[in-house]
Amino acid sequence: MNDDRTRRDRAPGTVTGPQKPYGEGGPTAVVYEAGEPMLVLRSAELRVVSGPDRGRKVPINLARVSVGAHPDNDLVLNETGISRFHLEVQVREEGYLVRDLGSSNGTYHRGARIEVAMLRPGSELRLARDTVLRIERGEESSASIEPELAFGTMIGSSRAMQKVFGVLTAVSPTDTTVLVLGETGTGKELVAEEIHRQSPRVTGPFVIIDCGAIPTELIESELFGHVAGAFTGARTDRAGAFERANGGTVFIDELGELPIELQTRLLRVLDRRTVKRVGDHQTRPIDVRVVAATNVDLEQRVADGRFRSDLWFRLSVVQVRLPSLRERPDDIPLLARHFLRQAGCAEPRAVLTPELLEVLCSRRWSGNVRELRNAVERAMVFADGVNPDFSRLSQQSSVQPPPAAARLARASAQPLASGQLPPTGKAPAPPPEGSGWLAAAMPPGLLALPYKDVKHDILTQFETYYLGNLVDEHGLNITHLATAAGVDRQLIRRLLRKHGFID
Repeated sequence: MNDDRTRRDRAPGTVTGPQKPYGEGGPTAVVYEAGEPMLVLRSAELRVVSGPDRGRKVPINLARVSVGAHPDNDLVLNETGISRFHLEVQVREEGYLVRDLGSSNGTYHRGARIEVAMLRPGSELRLARDTVLRIERGEESSASIEPELAFGTMIGSSRAMQKVFGVLTAVSPTDTTVLVLGETGTGKELVAEEIHRQSPRVTGPFVIIDCGAIPTELIESELFGHVAGAFTGARTDRAGAFERANGGTVFIDELGELPIELQTRLLRVLDRRTVKRVGDHQTRPIDVRVVAATNVDLEQRVADGRFRSDLWFRLSVVQVRLPSLRERPDDIPLLARHFLRQAGCAEPRAVLTPELLEVLCSRRWSGNVRELRNAVERAMVFADGVNPDFSRLSQQSSVQPPPAAARLARASAQPLASGQLPPTGKAPAPPPEGSGWLAAAMPPGLLALPYKDVKHDILTQFETYYLGNLVDEHGLNITHLATAAGVDRQLIRRLLRKHGFID
């Protein structure tokens, strides 16, 4: 197990970036010192080392620096042949993005004319005949990230969430890419929204692209756009998420569901900061901040060959892991009071008796904060006068159900055809006539979860039970398993890895 994962296991709410020495990489990073997150800022400056303006310099800050002959530039140069707005330098996580702004005489690096290039400290640029600019490394500074009690509309009194809030407060004003990790319902989209609200891009658009909710054949168009005639049904030109988010933030949700063939295109967009619509030959410049989120283990997918390692490193400059509600039970009373107030309850403290709080705090909340909010809203809907009705909740088992793997192991010993799933502590209600064995086997409360969560849980149980029986009969011979199941070998191998039958 690598050090990065060890830190995540040790400290809920872990925030980190790819493991690189302090002196390498880009200008911003979040690292750990004695288990506490630190924000490391690597300053740099753009200095004129040759030409009539030799000695002039300008700091490269966390936005962008413009260079040219016009007095509105951050670095004004006087040599003949330098355009009014010649080039700009933008801070990126892995270095400094230099973009020529359509200058007449060009920008050159190592003798080659460039339009866009990602450079490191020490790199030199030649403009006109005599002017040479150098990106020079400045002093490195670091500051402890202090815990915060809130982050925008997000609240939490637990130590785990205070650490998360502290890091989000530190990175939001930058343009750093952020990867948000966490189970379904932990608030990943809310984190992205708050990062946008507390960034300099707040006046720009905030565009969401949910890779898990879009048919595979449409994801490319949704991300990058298309031109008329690019495919059947493409009657007009359409801008993709990156173009629509220009000047603002694009939030890529369910990143782990992005097909691997599109990961190369996404990496190219992130590196070059240009986008090409489907069916088009023209590239269009974009200026966006990227926040991505997933509830899957991307490191494992990289190891399995299902996610590009270079894209993972490109996106995980800063990782924020949102703890599950099970990891922060101290926040449940605070969140319950908050949701009751939002739902119109005048006296949340009077409603949340010690007995009710015990029930709430002892539940597993597999749907996390979203499930808790839904439970509170349902209680308000069925309120008796002004008192929320939590009776449906208290009737359900407060014993934490086992994790998915344990439930599935127990399910494999009880044939699904018998209409039995793992015990839940309460007999299910009689199913509607003609609804089949699945309704009779449905654990209480499962249908209260979001559609995607229920579907994922049931599908996972089916796949593990089916594979278990298949392996019992045929062993781990991939060819025999694929033949018996009537699917190809690649799918069988992927399912076996997914459910831990093979490494």
